[in-house]
Amino acid sequence: MILVEPYYAGTSAHEVAAALFDVRHRLLSLGVGRRDLRRYGTAAEHDAAHGLDAAGLRRSINDFLEAPTRPFNYKISDGA
Repeated sequence: MILVEPYYAGTSAHEVAAALFDVRHRLLSLGVGRRDLRRYGTAAEHDAAHGLDAAGLRRSINDFLEAPTRPFNYKISDGA
């Protein structure tokens, strides 16, 4: 799952994780970083500074898709 948010990265990640709690998934949450940018120019320059322009998104998504996955090794309790 790749989530691109127009606000702080990870803001909605908990909602996605809750909705998919019983489904094996990986989540990449992209958005505005927490670092303080005081002079970033135009909206396009702001997007680029946070990696939210086409090149930055492509790089982040490619890195995510190429990263090795960890084995799924936990069981969901049936309450018994």
